[in-house]
Amino acid sequence: MAGLLGAILTRRYGEPELAVRHNLRTRVWNSRSETDSSELYLGMKWVHRNLQKYGAYRTMYGDAFGGPLIGGALKVATLAGVRVYGTYQIEELQDHVNVRSALQMDPELRFFMDAANVWYYAVKGDELYCFDSELEELYERGPLEKEVTRLLAEWEEAGASQSLEKA
Repeated sequence: MAGLLGAILTRRYGEPELAVRHNLRTRVWNSRSETDSSELYLGMKWVHRNLQKYGAYRTMYGDAFGGPLIGGALKVATLAGVRVYGTYQIEELQDHVNVRSALQMDPELRFFMDAANVWYYAVKGDELYCFDSELEELYERGPLEKEVTRLLAEWEEAGASQSLEKA
């Protein structure tokens, strides 16, 4: 079952390709684009132990463990002990000094994604939150699905702008 991330990516880019990356079955969108490719590693099992530990992420992840989005601009932390170079494990992300600062402001947040080790994204209920570590500001972005979709568009646009500047 695809989670919210997989559903949003499929709506934006069409059906993904299946591949093996980092020894994990992977759904890949925009595989031909270095700056826009997105990957979700597959195989998450929502057994009792995982539900207790990671249940807050089930809607977001579905059958995925995590993975890089928009050419790695956004990194969805991996669940259930899966380790992939360049992506935080969820426990590492939760223990990051910046995330700990944000959790002091609101301990109910469940952080799951970072961008450039500056912006950290969390879910609380059906809302997306962002902690800007440079400004030390925590703010609610809004409804989860709408805001994750908008976040992907923002990072795509930023990547396209950088590509144009290099040309």
